[in-house]
Amino acid sequence: MIARSAGDPVAGEPAPGTSPLPLAARLPAGDPLGTLERIAARPVHPAVLELPAVDPGPWAELAAAAREVQPGALLAVRAQEDPTAGDPTGEGLAAGAGLLPSAAALGTVDDVDATRALGDALGDLLAGLGIDVLLGPVLHVASGPDPLVGTAAVGRDGDLVARHGRALAAGVRDAGIAACGLALPGLGGIPWADAAGDRPGEGVPLTGAQWRDHLLPWAIAPWLDAVLAAPVAASALGEGTAALAPWPLRLLEESAHAPFHGLLVAGELGVAAARDGLDLPAAVLAAARAGAHVLHVGDPSALAPAAAALREAERTGELPPELVARRTGAAAERLAALRARRRWLPTPDPAAAAAVLAARSAALGLRAVRARRAALDLRPVAVVDLRAQAGAAALVDALRARHLQAESPLYAADLEAAPQILAVTGRGTRDPGETERLRALLAARPDAIVVHTGPRETLPEAERTVSALGASRTMLDAAVAALLGDRPA
Repeated sequence: MIARSAGDPVAGEPAPGTSPLPLAARLPAGDPLGTLERIAARPVHPAVLELPAVDPGPWAELAAAAREVQPGALLAVRAQEDPTAGDPTGEGLAAGAGLLPSAAALGTVDDVDATRALGDALGDLLAGLGIDVLLGPVLHVASGPDPLVGTAAVGRDGDLVARHGRALAAGVRDAGIAACGLALPGLGGIPWADAAGDRPGEGVPLTGAQWRDHLLPWAIAPWLDAVLAAPVAASALGEGTAALAPWPLRLLEESAHAPFHGLLVAGELGVAAARDGLDLPAAVLAAARAGAHVLHVGDPSALAPAAAALREAERTGELPPELVARRTGAAAERLAALRARRRWLPTPDPAAAAAVLAARSAALGLRAVRARRAALDLRPVAVVDLRAQAGAAALVDALRARHLQAESPLYAADLEAAPQILAVTGRGTRDPGETERLRALLAARPDAIVVHTGPRETLPEAERTVSALGASRTMLDAAVAALLGDRPA
């Protein structure tokens, strides 16, 4: 049991706090409960708390523990892979980030009713777990020969991305869950080569004319509850990093056909600060001056210094009191409306909702994957991960869930003796190293089946392939189903 700190609010009230503007933070996947205990002991609490991408079971436990620490906080989660939160290839992707089929799968199937049905089921699950906000839909439009976003983009057409984004948002909102669009202005124009580690890189290198299609999905902003501004620069759209600059609000007004009355969240301020050569307090103040309603600092340890910077700026007049009062009032009103949204709605059974979501995700995933001259029988399977960041466990687990004997062999002799082999690729034709490793494997075992987790246009040259369109468990389950002869309903 996590002790509540003195002065914690009753359920439904805003978090107490010493921060003039609402702050958001993310629990780490490694020690979420320990982090909650540390948050409880501190005077500054987040108004929005993002839970790590894990399975729904831990989400229920984390949500209950978070309610003890701060009943007034809004709890948020991600349900699809997104490069603003980690590796866009899905290599090592946490299970929770794959509750839904990948964005690329939604675009490949292009069944808006099916996407809406996924949103309905996801909304029921989140409501049943006591979670308030979906950090989604993801509204990137892929462009260029090798986009960073990979399978985290619905597709290369802005209208396609907008249709499915609005359908998913409408489904979750019907259950009383808030939808936060990710991530303005869109990361689909960033080439892989510009990625800094597993984070967005220097900026989005598009001209003004090239941005036209990338901004189309943001026309759905009036039907969203919030929009997260990404820690990237886009010189064709405005000066400075989006999370720290005023131009995202102007962009929303110009892109949408109706006013945006939701919350603007300045996202990943630690990343934005590093990109612009600032310390975190300076980045927090820049985002506050630019017009953000909620400041997402990422690491919970940054809550106190962020709040201190805001208080000092208010005291000295660097942040004018009237600006703080106006922004605080608007944020408080909108956050209160989100807290109250589910007050009169029934609470769904999370187990039943999870079963419905799993069935709908599996069905759409199976429609999206494509197997070519590839099939498995019931003999044991060896899984060889050829990606730079190997993580074959998810595919091994997917095979074992279908009662197949599956291992990831450590020795060449085991590989040579394996009755069946699956070779996992991610970057495919865009990665010379991965291509060479695949060529060597196929020379030794030409019967190997390639399971490609990246975009379909990067599918390697091989006789037997499965295009999985993602590395989440949902998409790998669908790939295994296709290999075993399952057919879409």
